[in-house]
Amino acid sequence: MGELRAWLLAKLLWDPARDDAGLIREFLRGYYGPAADPIQSYLDVMHGAARRAGFYASYKYHPWAGGHSYGPPAQADARLVAFPAVQEAWEHLKKAEAAVKDDPALLGRVQATQLPLMYLYLSRWKELKAKADQEKIAWPLPASAGEVARRFAAIAATNGLESIGQKGGMLESIAGIAEAADR
Repeated sequence: MGELRAWLLAKLLWDPARDDAGLIREFLRGYYGPAADPIQSYLDVMHGAARRAGFYASYKYHPWAGGHSYGPPAQADARLVAFPAVQEAWEHLKKAEAAVKDDPALLGRVQATQLPLMYLYLSRWKELKAKADQEKIAWPLPASAGEVARRFAAIAATNGLESIGQKGGMLESIAGIAEAADR
């Protein structure tokens, strides 16, 4: 969502009185085309989960810890990304993908938007799979974490992504995460 963030900040810096929600809708329509509504629903689900969890992202400088960080690490726990929210968010992203399946440019944008949720699934594979089994909910991804990791890597390569996160974690770590999940 870096593109949205940059565009929204530019618009609000130019005119701080603009309606941020309206600007987000405008961006989504222009950037995602027919996938705009499901992408908006995905954002709504994730923002709702963050609000319910009391999560906030804040950038802080910690000289005693050797640098910068985003919010207290304890906040980035399972409360924010509980299985029902993850499942619902993924369903919206799959609807977005279906809406633009015949437009390679828009499809690439939607698939790039799927990467953070794919990463979350991979990094919490066993936990989320167990939750799906416990709640008798169909698992939305292929049975193999390795297959998901290969798809992640392909989408990342197509979109020119070489690292994960601001600290530059390399994409090769995806393979290690998938290998551990498949054990």
